[in-house]
Amino acid sequence: MNVIAVDDEKLLLDDLIDELGLISEISNVASFLYEEDALEYVKNHKIDVAFLDIKMRSMGGIELAKRIIELQPKVNIIFLTAYADYGFDAMKIHASGYILKPATTDAICAELAHLRYSNEVESYGKRIRVTTFGNFDLYIDDKPVLFRRQKSKEILAALVDKKGGTLTRKELACYVFEDKEYNRSIQTQMQVFISDLLNDLTKYNASNIIIRGNNCFAINKELIDCDYYDFLSGNRKAIEKYNGVYMENYYWAEETCAELTQKKEELMA
Repeated sequence: MNVIAVDDEKLLLDDLIDELGLISEISNVASFLYEEDALEYVKNHKIDVAFLDIKMRSMGGIELAKRIIELQPKVNIIFLTAYADYGFDAMKIHASGYILKPATTDAICAELAHLRYSNEVESYGKRIRVTTFGNFDLYIDDKPVLFRRQKSKEILAALVDKKGGTLTRKELACYVFEDKEYNRSIQTQMQVFISDLLNDLTKYNASNIIIRGNNCFAINKELIDCDYYDFLSGNRKAIEKYNGVYMENYYWAEETCAELTQKKEELMA
């Protein structure tokens, strides 16, 4: 879930970002002190939910919400304010929620559970594609994604190979550093690789394909088309397409490759 948070009081905005960061369903948060900056962001990025302070120095949350809705009609608006008497104005623009400050994780989750517009998962599945037969690659809108670091790309590959299961930073380090000791240096490098991976995906408005939990990560299978997953689901074309090569660029993929080869032999027997 991609969200924005807008509040012209930095301390309150920082507190809100901290609370949003505790919610696993939220994959990407963009924060803004100025309404105009938020609008520029919305022009170029799809968002699912906008958390807006109602009383701000410039146009204010109500007017900002109207302009955001003009750009993205199916965005969910959740207002935050210390003033309870703004509720009627919020209802007039069909806001999804209304939270009195200070925002808490429980209050945010309660509003996210009752959004006016659910995430349109199908649209992501059409624009995000992963290929694993041969080398591993990611395509968004039919264009290959160029990663800043190859280790970041390998982390994404490991998550795809895990098929939606979770991997901790330490477990991911076993993929990209083989049998090296998980020391302070590797911990720091892993933090950089994961951060760069999320930044790379954010450029394509696709960071929500990664689900983040408490020190663990997983791929959101519902948001991607993947030949590997099609094979496992029994898709005939995917089974025929597999030629015995799976994520050839990664040594650790050999086990999955052997499993796929055996499964294809059984299916074709």
